[in-house]
Amino acid sequence: YGEAVAEELARIETDLYGDTFTGRGGRLVSWKLAGFVGPGTDSVQIVRGAGELGLVLETPRGPVDLDQAMFTLRRDGVPGGTERFIFETTRASGLRVKKTYSFRPGSYLIDLLIEIAGAADATGYRLAWKGGIPAAEGNGKHYERSAGSIVLLGKGVETEKPGSFKKV
Repeated sequence: YGEAVAEELARIETDLYGDTFTGRGGRLVSWKLAGFVGPGTDSVQIVRGAGELGLVLETPRGPVDLDQAMFTLRRDGVPGGTERFIFETTRASGLRVKKTYSFRPGSYLIDLLIEIAGAADATGYRLAWKGGIPAAEGNGKHYERSAGSIVLLGKGVETEKPGSFKKV
């Protein structure tokens, strides 16, 4: 991936939260909830530090750690007040990865769309989420047993039931 791009931080503030993203990995590095106080007088920090939401692209030539790829950032808004952060990077082979985060007004929900293009042969590629979202409090086993996913793959939909994820 093109390491000539300088690491860029981007912040979004809403009435509900304040998020910070980095161009290194095109990922979330901080998520503070407004209106909630944690220990001391600080806002509750849901995500803290680098690499907690890391993705690995498994390819026929081996894994590519997307946390280390430098992404360029473009910000835009769409009708209805939704703001978007669009992170993009391209490998020397022409493989392109694009991550689009969409922030809905008045909601804690953040949509993430990951697009991979430019592969000579689309077979043998898999996107893995290393570690997932760490437990903010208490026993992380509860989170592991209750997390699931829905993935649109081409025109098909794949689902993983809570507790069925494999460790990679």
